[in-house]
Amino acid sequence: MATSSETSEQNVKSRRPAESAFKQQRLPAWQPILTAGTVLPTFFVIGIAFIPVGIGLLYFSDEVKEHVIDYTHCLKEGENITCADYIKRTSMQHCSCRLPFNLTEDFKGDVYFYYGLSNYYQNHRRYVKSSQLLGRLSLTPSTDCLPFAYAMEDGKEKPVAPCGAIANSLFNDTLTVFSHISNSNVPVLRTGIAWESDKQIKFRNPPGDLKTERGLNSMDAYGSAAHVPQAVPARRPQGTRLQHRTRQGILRAHRGLQ
Repeated sequence: MATSSETSEQNVKSRRPAESAFKQQRLPAWQPILTAGTVLPTFFVIGIAFIPVGIGLLYFSDEVKEHVIDYTHCLKEGENITCADYIKRTSMQHCSCRLPFNLTEDFKGDVYFYYGLSNYYQNHRRYVKSSQLLGRLSLTPSTDCLPFAYAMEDGKEKPVAPCGAIANSLFNDTLTVFSHISNSNVPVLRTGIAWESDKQIKFRNPPGDLKTERGLNSMDAYGSAAHVPQAVPARRPQGTRLQHRTRQGILRAHRGLQ
């Protein structure tokens, strides 16, 4: 009759790995010995290889021309008050200002018109999560959209589309460029300024021609920063999709100049 000690010894033997070099971890191995004599030459060779890469990146970076205009303190036409202060006093009124500028060199190739924003919680977790920009419609918005999930319309509380803080913070300045040489506005393009990933994945529109099917004027809905009922979403142009991308020191393509 087998004793308890013999039984436990057999169980231990049954769990023993097979006698092979792989399972017993006896395979031959090689480990480099890092010394100054081996590390420094390696870094030196890698550094030499990346020198032409750095020169190329620096060259193409210097080829990019940029002209920055800060219109934060731009004065309202005909008055000695900034547009920012004027809008604070009369939020429902428009404000127009002009900033003359001169380009000292030619801008060749495609020219893009950007606007920059800062200090609006673009990296705050609650702000980044509060979005509904994938074109998926729902009558019950996510709790992440609060407090921008519902709006009162005709005395009834209706879902907002798209909901959330990101969609609610709509950039609605109108920027135009006037040429004194040709005495006319510079033609601008509203298409071709967004990545395909933005148009088809991150900020795609709901399927179908909703403006025709539901009779919604998208410019009335988004141009005036109005809340749109969830069942009747408006279509977003490429510039509106770009403004929903958040990152530090935001700079977004607004228009392409011809």
